[in-house]
Amino acid sequence: MNARNNDSHSRRQRPKCSLSLKIARNAPIAVLLRRGPTGWVQMIRWDLRTDSFTEGQWFKGRIYAELSNLSPDGELLLYSARKASAWTLFRADGVGDAWTAISRPPYFTALGLWPNGCWDGGGLFNELRSVKLGLPFPKAQNSFTQDRLKVTGTQEHIHQPLSLQIALQEGWQPLNQSLENLNHYHWQLSTCLGKEIGQGAVRITRSVRQGKHWKPHKRFTVSNVHNQWDLGEVDLVDFDTRGRLILSTDGRLMVCDSPTELELQWRELANFAHNKPQPLPPPDWAKEWPPVSNR
Repeated sequence: MNARNNDSHSRRQRPKCSLSLKIARNAPIAVLLRRGPTGWVQMIRWDLRTDSFTEGQWFKGRIYAELSNLSPDGELLLYSARKASAWTLFRADGVGDAWTAISRPPYFTALGLWPNGCWDGGGLFNELRSVKLGLPFPKAQNSFTQDRLKVTGTQEHIHQPLSLQIALQEGWQPLNQSLENLNHYHWQLSTCLGKEIGQGAVRITRSVRQGKHWKPHKRFTVSNVHNQWDLGEVDLVDFDTRGRLILSTDGRLMVCDSPTELELQWRELANFAHNKPQPLPPPDWAKEWPPVSNR
């Protein structure tokens, strides 16, 4: 199967959706953030052992995947959200239209929530139940207490953008810039990133160009000891915890089981292109903090 969608449909007919991927560092769990139609995001939990998917809640607004992070055991998602509609700008609860929250995938129901501005927020897990938020003085807006999760604020993103810190934690490395020079908010537009497995046996290279309305367009290449492939502008290319190549475009999720071979053979795992927003109340377990595992 060709990695790119070469069907006969025109671009106007293609499903207008995209997938972002967050993978747990110490567990075979991942989260997909499906964006589309405009203004809607769905969270999907992916069990990497069985390649089974649990389709979860929809959120009306924007989730900034580059500022979001999955806990090492995959039980919690820390995400950056914005709900840009007039009625949220001056709510009585003081939250406003942008915040950072933590929830249990595949639900957005917040266990902890911290308001933020337009240029800050988001965060990353530095330990199993310890997070660093992109806020100098984070103040929770619900019954959140530090006995469930250790929370610290930081102004480090002023010198190294939080999105860069998250990319580094996920295994990406800048190929054409030194880290000292990547101290500006739009660092991705001038930086080529690389990720590899097997001591360089397989490498992914990612570059970004700016499109209309500041929309980033990612371009990927993959190389191994045999060849190099230009995969073009697709939504994501990454490695999973089993060393497989993962690719997504237009809501389709594909995998290459043996990326070290002479040719890349792709198969489709799932197609979320035609999902539509619908209400999904959270179960009781999604409203409670998960137990700490021994992973």
